[in-house]
Amino acid sequence: KRQVHGASRTFYSPHGQMRRACECALTQPITLFKLCRSSLHGSAFDHAKRSVYSQIFGGCVGTRSFHSTRGVLAKRDYYEILGVPRTATEAELKKAYYQLAKKFHPDQNPGDAKAPERFSEINEAYEVLKNPEKRQMYDQYGHDGMEGQYGGGPNMSEDLFKEFSDFFNAFGGKPRRTRGADMQVTMTVSFEEAVFGVTKEINVEKPTPCITCNGKGAQPGTQKRCGKCGGTGQQTISTGFFMMQTACSACGGSGQTSSPCRSCHGEGHINTPQRLQVKIPPGIDDDMQLKLAGHGEVGPGGHNGNLYVRVKVQEHPLFVRNGADIHLDVLIRLSDAILGCTMSVPTLIGDETIHISPGTQHGDTKVLWGKGVKKLNKTGHGDQYIHFRVQIPKNLSEHQSQLIKEFAKHEKVMPSGSIFSKPKE
Repeated sequence: KRQVHGASRTFYSPHGQMRRACECALTQPITLFKLCRSSLHGSAFDHAKRSVYSQIFGGCVGTRSFHSTRGVLAKRDYYEILGVPRTATEAELKKAYYQLAKKFHPDQNPGDAKAPERFSEINEAYEVLKNPEKRQMYDQYGHDGMEGQYGGGPNMSEDLFKEFSDFFNAFGGKPRRTRGADMQVTMTVSFEEAVFGVTKEINVEKPTPCITCNGKGAQPGTQKRCGKCGGTGQQTISTGFFMMQTACSACGGSGQTSSPCRSCHGEGHINTPQRLQVKIPPGIDDDMQLKLAGHGEVGPGGHNGNLYVRVKVQEHPLFVRNGADIHLDVLIRLSDAILGCTMSVPTLIGDETIHISPGTQHGDTKVLWGKGVKKLNKTGHGDQYIHFRVQIPKNLSEHQSQLIKEFAKHEKVMPSGSIFSKPKE
């Protein structure tokens, strides 16, 4: 029977070993129902993780009555849980713990309803036995000596679920990112360089490990043992029924604190200009990106990010590109359009002679197959399209006018209605 927000309520629990967790939750100035149900929504936690919460808090959701009797389920011996003798060393305890934690982790046993309970039992046993003071207390007094060790106290809040997420990530969850940040630069190439490919140099300001501090960000000679974690690099967080280890917030898990390096101002790296060779493949188009793996910023785990080179292609004075095809406008005389002729036109690989058929109309197109751009990362080339533009003279001489008039006398009369048509799309 507990006092909650001024109201006296009795909670009955079918799980004896979960009694402390429920009681710890009840003593907090937060709504128990909000705490319980917050684990049942959203995509941040999968079903296996929520099942652990339901084992601890499930009976509290939607009901007001639980009963907890101390002796219903006797707690197992911690050494028995980990499968080690009482003389086990710290290394033996750690090895046994990691093997069992991986074996009984809920993510590895989605169909086993007992896996979450077994997993929490393994975690509790290891948290006690790995601590010399707690282990000595347990060896002398057993579970009675551990009374109060797993009380929620004033630290228990809605941050519990964030800590659960960190805890699960340590066992098969999403790993923390240790790769350095990616970088992006822009490179301009000519139309011909994009068509045929080229290798060019580019200047980048790239972060490199600081020589003074060897990339650690600490001024040499100022390192000292972290006062918060005692040099272990880890801190223990009590979350009711569970106790979890996370990286120390003061030293970031290194176990040491120090003054920031004066050369890099604690960043661990400095920006230095570098020249890189960039291979532009034949057929690259405007606004495409090239990836230079490992040429980005230096990561804390030793893995560099990537460098992305965005390519800007300059326009050509004659050709217009559309994918692997190119287009060219060719202006021809009225007489050549009527009578036909041969002429030389430019292509990507030099001039080529083409034949213009008699009666060529303004806007007609001729295709030079395979004369376009090489297809990027594929075999073959695109095509070259030649669009004819018939030039109509504006100023005719007297003789030219007489010739056109004579021609008009012999020109066929168009049938009525044939001069109109729907515009072509």
